[in-house]
Amino acid sequence: MNRHEYYKLLQDPKWKIKASFIRKRDKHMCRHCGKKSHRLQVHHTIYLKGYMPWDYDNETLISLCSTCHKKEHGIETKKKKKKVEKPKSEKKTKKPKRTIKIKPIDDESTDSN
Repeated sequence: MNRHEYYKLLQDPKWKIKASFIRKRDKHMCRHCGKKSHRLQVHHTIYLKGYMPWDYDNETLISLCSTCHKKEHGIETKKKKKKVEKPKSEKKTKKPKRTIKIKPIDDESTDSN
């Protein structure tokens, strides 16, 4: 099974329900680093030929943040560049909010008589 086929299986309602249960069971916390999030991914700790993603025992599924999930699969993660804060004198000033003035419609010009 290729990635595209596997991704389609992960859209199945059976998997969505099971994955939601696992995230709730893990209190929306990554089991590796402890990060709390509602965007956790559910990881299969084992893969068995012929099993659908939702067929696995709950004990073989864990919630992971995306960084830990990538590490678990041996995928390199790109390090985010840290923002260097500019001195206050160089910071951009906020632009004033724009307002739109609407002219009233002249009733006489809209008559088609």
